[in-house]
Amino acid sequence: MVAIAWLNILGESPYMKSQTLRRSIARAIALGPLGCLYLSGAAFEQAHAQGASSRIDEVVVTAQRREQSVQDVPISMSALPETVIEDRQITDLLNLRGIVPNLSIQPSFAGGVSPQVYIRGVGTDAANYREDLPVGIYVNDVYIARPYGNWFSLYDVERIEVLRGPQGTLYGRNTSGGALKIQTTRPSLTESSFKGDVAIGDYGFREIRMAGGAPIMPGQAGIRLSAVASGFSGYGTDIRPDRDNDKNASLLARAQILWEPTDDLELTLGGHFSRYRSNVAGYSFAQNPPCVRCYTGNTGPNKGEDLMFDADEESLDLRAVWSASDTMTLSSITGWRKLQRVDNRELDGSELSGLGAGEIGHHWQLTQELLASFDFGALNLTAGGYFFKESGFSRSYFDFELLRVVVGVPRPSNWWISTNENESIAAFMDGSYAVTDRLTLTAGLRYTDESRGLDYEGNYAFSRFECPVFDPSCATLAIAPTQTKRKFSKTTWRAALDFSLTDDVMVFASAATGFAAGRIETGGTGAAAFTVLTPPESVRSLEFGVKADWLDSRIRSNLTYFNSKLTDRTTFAFDAAGGTGFSFNGFDADLKGIELELNAFVTQNLELRGSLGTLSTSATNPVGAGAIVSGSDIRIAPKWVGSLNAIYRYTLPGGTDLAFSLDYQASASSEPGDGLQETPENKNLGFNLLHAALRVDLPGDRWWIEFSGRNLTDALYSTTNVRSPFITGPNGPLNLYAPPRTYMFRVGMSL
Repeated sequence: MVAIAWLNILGESPYMKSQTLRRSIARAIALGPLGCLYLSGAAFEQAHAQGASSRIDEVVVTAQRREQSVQDVPISMSALPETVIEDRQITDLLNLRGIVPNLSIQPSFAGGVSPQVYIRGVGTDAANYREDLPVGIYVNDVYIARPYGNWFSLYDVERIEVLRGPQGTLYGRNTSGGALKIQTTRPSLTESSFKGDVAIGDYGFREIRMAGGAPIMPGQAGIRLSAVASGFSGYGTDIRPDRDNDKNASLLARAQILWEPTDDLELTLGGHFSRYRSNVAGYSFAQNPPCVRCYTGNTGPNKGEDLMFDADEESLDLRAVWSASDTMTLSSITGWRKLQRVDNRELDGSELSGLGAGEIGHHWQLTQELLASFDFGALNLTAGGYFFKESGFSRSYFDFELLRVVVGVPRPSNWWISTNENESIAAFMDGSYAVTDRLTLTAGLRYTDESRGLDYEGNYAFSRFECPVFDPSCATLAIAPTQTKRKFSKTTWRAALDFSLTDDVMVFASAATGFAAGRIETGGTGAAAFTVLTPPESVRSLEFGVKADWLDSRIRSNLTYFNSKLTDRTTFAFDAAGGTGFSFNGFDADLKGIELELNAFVTQNLELRGSLGTLSTSATNPVGAGAIVSGSDIRIAPKWVGSLNAIYRYTLPGGTDLAFSLDYQASASSEPGDGLQETPENKNLGFNLLHAALRVDLPGDRWWIEFSGRNLTDALYSTTNVRSPFITGPNGPLNLYAPPRTYMFRVGMSL
C-alpha cells in the first residue's frame, strides 16, 4: 500500500511523466535497501540521458573454474584487471589493503617476505613452516601453501581476483577465509611486444621492470618473459653509527611458454624465481620518542651482525587443456615450488647484543589437479581431483648473549629443529543449472582427506619460560625427539541461487562452508607441552547480494551482506605476565558485515571507483587463558575499510595523453595480531592515506613518464606488532610502521 501511495503521489507530479523512472522506483521499493542503488541509477539516467559514452569494461574471471563475466558470478568478489592495477599503483600485495572490501594484508614481523592475509577477520599471523593459511593464495591456479616468499611484485599481471568468504568446494582446504588469485599475462601466439620502465624515488628507491613476448612458431607457440629488480635504503633510522636499517632488495623473474600443437590442445609451461633480501626491523612506541622509526638493537648471534630476512623461491608449473569435444574439456594443472629462508632478529630492542632469535629453513611442495568441465547448455559441470604434498625443515634458536654480558654466565644453547610432512587428497564436483533464462542454481561438494606429521627436538635453557631470570643454576631442559602424526577428513559444500531481474541486474543468495587444516604446533612451558594439536578451523557463511550495471554500463554497483560463523579458531599468545610462557587459545566467533563496490564514468574523462567493507565480530566460547574473552572483537578485523579513487584523463592538442589519479584509502584500527596482549598502545592503528599520480603518454603511444606520491599526508600508523617474550618494560611491544610519505619518478616505453 505504501508503494502504491508513493507512486500515486509521484504520478501526479510533472517529474513523473517518464514511465521508465516510475517503473524504476517501483523496482527500488520492491528491492528494499538494495533498491537505492537501482533508484540512483535511474535518476542518473533521467538526468544524463545523453551523457558520457565511456563504458566500464567487462572483466572476465575464472572464480568458478570457467570463464565468466564478474557480474554473472554469484560470489562476493573483487576483480582487478591490469588497467586498475596500473592506475592505482598496485605494485605488491600490501597495496591491496584499503582497496578491496574487508581484505587486510600486513607484513609479518619476519619482514616483508611473509604477508599476513585476512578476509572478513579470518586469517592467521603465524609465519612458520607448520602454519596453514585460511586465505588460499593462487598464482596461475597453483596453490601456494607457505606464506614465505609471497611478497612478490604484481608487475605484468593480467588480473587479480579476491574471492571473499569460504571457498571450500572448488578451492578446497585453507580457504575458510577466501581465496586470492593472481593471473599473470599470457604469451601471445601472433604478436610481439615489449614494455619496460625505470623508476627512482626518495629513501634510495630504485627499480627496473621489463616484460615482453614473441611468437616462437607463429600461430602455434609463444613465449613471454618478465623481470623486476628493486630496492631501497630504508625508512627507519638506526641511531648507532655506520648502520643501515630497514633496507630492502628484491629480484623477480618469470617465464611462460604457450604451445598449441592442435586446435584442441593447449600447453603452458611457467617458471618463476624470486630473491628477497631485507633487514626490516621493529620499532617501539615507548623508545626514544618522538623518533618512532628509530631502532637501536644489535642483532644476530654475533655482535655487530646485520639483521636480515632472506628468502629464495623458485617454482615450475605446467597446465594442459584439451578440448575433447564440443561439450567436454579436460585440464591438468601441475605445480612445484621450493623455498629457502634465513632470518635473524633482535627481540629486546636494546643496544646490547642480548636477546636474538632466528630461523633457517627450507620447504618444497608438489600439487596436481585434474579437472573435467562439461558444458551442456543449461548445465555447466566441473569435477576433479586434487593432490598436495609438502615437506619442510626449520631450525630455530634463541640467543641469550645478554646473560653473558650482564652476569658473566656462559651463553647457553637454545635451539629447536622441526620437520613436517603433509599430504592432502580431495575429490570435488560443482555445477550450475539454468532453471530458466533468468534463474540459475549452483551447488558443489568436496571431500578432503589429510595426513600431517611433525618431528621435533631441541635444547632449552636459561629462558624465562623455565627458569628465573639470570639464574645460572637453572638446568638445561633437553627436548627429546618427538614424532607426531594425525589424520582427518572433511566434507565441505556450497549452494547458490541467482536471479536476473534484468539483463544488467542480478541478485543472488548463497551458503558455503570451508575449513583450514588443523595444526601440529610447538610451544608451551614444559616438555609435555611442546606439541599441541589444534582442530581444523571451519567457517559457515550466508551471503545475499546484488550486482548491477546502469546507464549502458557507465555505472556498476555490487553490494553484499554476509553473516558467518567461525568455529575452532586457534590463536597463539604469550601469557598475561608479559612473556613467561605460551598459550594456545581457541574460540568461535560471529562475523557479519556489508561489502560495497562502485565504479562510474561521471563524464567521458572522469572515472570514479569506490569501495567499503564493514565488519562486526564477536568472539564466543573462548578456550584457554587470556587473549580472547567472550563478546570481544577478534584480531586483525577492522570495523570498516574503504577507498575512493578518481581518475581524470585528457588529451592535449598534438596527441599527448594525461591521466591524473587521486586515491584515498582509510581503515578503522584493529586489535593486534596473535601473540599480543591487547593494550591501547599495541593496536594496529587505522589509517587515512592519500596517494596521487600524474601519467603523461607522449604522442605515438611509445614513451611515457609518471610522477607519483604515496601517503602524501605522512600518516603514521603501525601495521604489525610483537611483544617480546622476555622484555616487559618500556622497550615492548615492538612495532612495524607503514612507509612514510614517498615520491617516485618513472619513465617507460612500450613497443
